[in-house]
Amino acid sequence: MLCDAVLGQQQAIDLLQAAVRSGRIAPAYLFTGIEGTGKFTAAVAFAKALNCREQADDFCAVCAACRKIDKRLHPDCFFIEPDKNVIRIEQVREMQKKIIFKPLEGNKKVVIIDQAERLNLHAANCLLKTLEEPPDDTVLILVANTGAPLLPTIRSRCQIIRFAPLSTAVIRTILRDKERGTDIDFIAALSQGSVKRALALLETGFLAKRREIVRLLVAGSSGFGAPLLQLAKLASDDQQHIPHILEFLQTWYRDLFVLLNGFPEENLYNRDLCAEMQDVLINTTREQVLQGFKKLQWINAHRTININYTLALESMLLQSL
Repeated sequence: MLCDAVLGQQQAIDLLQAAVRSGRIAPAYLFTGIEGTGKFTAAVAFAKALNCREQADDFCAVCAACRKIDKRLHPDCFFIEPDKNVIRIEQVREMQKKIIFKPLEGNKKVVIIDQAERLNLHAANCLLKTLEEPPDDTVLILVANTGAPLLPTIRSRCQIIRFAPLSTAVIRTILRDKERGTDIDFIAALSQGSVKRALALLETGFLAKRREIVRLLVAGSSGFGAPLLQLAKLASDDQQHIPHILEFLQTWYRDLFVLLNGFPEENLYNRDLCAEMQDVLINTTREQVLQGFKKLQWINAHRTININYTLALESMLLQSL
């Protein structure tokens, strides 16, 4: 059922449930929110609710239509995802050729575009033509961590469904079945509302990498550049963990700013590192913290292009000297 498809997103699910029950389905939706909050799962559940053979205003998860959608075998459901980090115009054109026909088995043709923020300009302009004149019985669902990179004309033609960061309690519930001796409360706090991030912390051994990063940050705060250069190289050489390293560094600078402004320790993401952060703040100014945070935001925003992580991180870290 839709109401059980995604934990912790009651408002978003209620909007989708109301649309299915009323029959007032928008031609296009934009599911937006940080990664790991259930957007793609909700999109698939919505597709099943629109095409389920057993339930008129929900989905059963066991009929042939629901099972085919889960396996990406339904002839009326189409999935587009990035090819080498980019969604290309050829992928959009291929989809457009398929949705001009009437549904073969279901009630609606459903197109799910995952990581829609990775549409290149040509693909985005091509998709815009479909959004301006959507074929009958077709629903497009764009799934994006942020809608900012999308063309304003694309955003304006979609009904936006926002997925909030998950609560610590919800993440604890999800992690409970996967716990492997790690402190669930600690992992849930570090996850920043993303179950994907929490599972990555739990399963990839990133916590050990985090301790090494903190050691280098503390050493570099005393005015020595070598530890910071080592940190930049360590991060850029680790392609598996680079997204988590960048996210951790953002929480690090955010927590430094929280401490600088006198907020209590319970507001920190990295509460276990309070002593290390206090050591860093001895030789760190507010301006340096803000510059570091802004630089990290820039690096994260440009992760989809081939930036030189070593140079970008060296520039960000050495400005604190």
